[in-house]
Amino acid sequence: MEHAWMMCSEIEVREKGFAPYGLAFTKTWARLHNVNPVWYLDMTPGHDWLTVPFDSLRDSAIEEAVRSGKSLAEFPITRLLPFIEQMGPTSNGRKEWWWEREWRRIGHLNFGWTDVVAVFAPCDEHDEILQKMRVDVIPDYPQPPLLDPNWGLERMISALRGIPPQRAGPFPR
Repeated sequence: MEHAWMMCSEIEVREKGFAPYGLAFTKTWARLHNVNPVWYLDMTPGHDWLTVPFDSLRDSAIEEAVRSGKSLAEFPITRLLPFIEQMGPTSNGRKEWWWEREWRRIGHLNFGWTDVVAVFAPCDEHDEILQKMRVDVIPDYPQPPLLDPNWGLERMISALRGIPPQRAGPFPR
């Protein structure tokens, strides 16, 4: 959560921009639903002890698929590819997204409000979102807390506990 603000900030070398909206789930729930953390391989020159064997496995699968006429999807390495990213220096700067702690899943992710730990949205939209959630959330289930990704960690923790904003932070009002 301490890096949530960076997820929706403009970062010069990032190829995609992210809006300040999202849903949070527990890692346990995610793992039970085939969501997995991304494995970041360091491609810094001299740090090739992971990238060389990985690239070799990928290249071998591609060569075998071309040679045999098989679909590349039939090779086990292709089941790993969506969960692996390289990080380190590039010709345009550095690709360092490890702090995002990204998790991925192949295919659709089915969930209900009871699975959601928190909802991320800009705080000036929280009242409107709360009104919509009151209609959609299971009547007897407490609605997930709303967090602004631009808040600091202490403010988010306070909101998760239900502490009002004026009592959160280092300077109580």
